[in-house]
Parts: sequence; C-alpha cells; structure tokens
Amino acid sequence: MRKRHTFLFTGLAAAALTLGVALPNGDAEAANARQTVSFGPWDPGNWFIPNRTGGDPDFHGHGPCMSIKTGSPTLKGFDRILIPLYIHGVECHSDRRRQSDYTEVQHTWDLEWDLDLDPCWVVDTVKGKPKVSGATKADIFYRDTDHSTDRPAANGIIRSLSCVGDTKGNEAGTRTGCKVTFDGISVQVVQLTRQQCLSGKYKTRLP
Repeated sequence: MRKRHTFLFTGLAAAALTLGVALPNGDAEAANARQTVSFGPWDPGNWFIPNRTGGDPDFHGHGPCMSIKTGSPTLKGFDRILIPLYIHGVECHSDRRRQSDYTEVQHTWDLEWDLDLDPCWVVDTVKGKPKVSGATKADIFYRDTDHSTDRPAANGIIRSLSCVGDTKGNEAGTRTGCKVTFDGISVQVVQLTRQQCLSGKYKTRLP
C-alpha cells in the first residue's frame, strides 16, 4: 500500500471553485443561505518528489515515463478539500515498455486546501461529497528525453506543471518530481444559523 502525505495550504476566493457541504442531523433546512464561491488558480508552491520504489537511483537516459494524476476532491471537516496527487515514473523504452534495471518512483499526496471561508459558512455536500464544479481530475503522461526541466501539456484540474525526470546523475527519489498549479474550481457553501455557528459542532470560524 502506497504511503500518503497530507500538505496544508490556504486558498483565497478568486476564480473557479464550487463546493457544497450538507449539514448533518437535518440542520441544512435551517441554514440561512447557499451560494457558490470561486477559488483559484492555486499554486501549492512545493516540488513533489516521489519515493524510489524500484531499481537503482539513476534512470540512465531511459525515460523515465512519467504519469501525473489527480483523484476526485473529498471533504475534510467542514471547510477544507483534499485533492489526491499521484506521481509515477519508471525507466522505459521509447515504446513505453519498462527498461532494465527497472528504476521506479511513485507516491500519492493528499493536498489539503483550506478554503478560508467567512465565519459561520461551511461547504455543502451530497452523500458526503463536496459539490464541486469545473474540472476535478487530471491524467497526464509524457516520456522524458533529456536532462532539462520539462513542461508537459496539462489537462483537467492541473493548469500547468514543471517536471524533472532524468538528470546527469542520480535522481530517483531525490530530484525526479513535479511542481503543479491547479486551475480554479467552484464550491457551494452553506451559511449556518447563529445557533448552529455558536454550537461548536461545525468547527467553523466564529463571527
């Protein structure tokens, strides 16, 4: 089972995210209002370097074949979104077949996006999942062919990315990895009643 790490970042309302969180115990009917709020683009600022899981530390000019993916956003608490980011690289031939000695890196991170909502507002949900509009997944593949920084074509929720695959020395587990910027998404949010807000049940910021 792959290890997962969680990184916490704070997001400011800006340009494209819509979530929704359903309140437990029937409290949704008592909420004052719902609205869609936009967030992003979002740059976590980190280089994400996956762990070496096979072979030696050097790709030796054989790729690597790099795969960068994201999973569906999930909700943490009442005002934070987790975006799974998966990066995988493997020593490969030009036709994508694995190359001996099978150097490989991979890791999954749960990127925690603090929406920094106003006091007494929480994310609305459907069946425990946040209501998010806009692209929520990405699936990117490329094969490295040199020792320079690569800028593969982005898609889905990933707006842009820079990656390092092979280098002149050892890199697997130490330098191979990517820096990503996420596109905006829109989230539906719910305003709590004052009684709900002050109850402490929703762990929201107080007015």
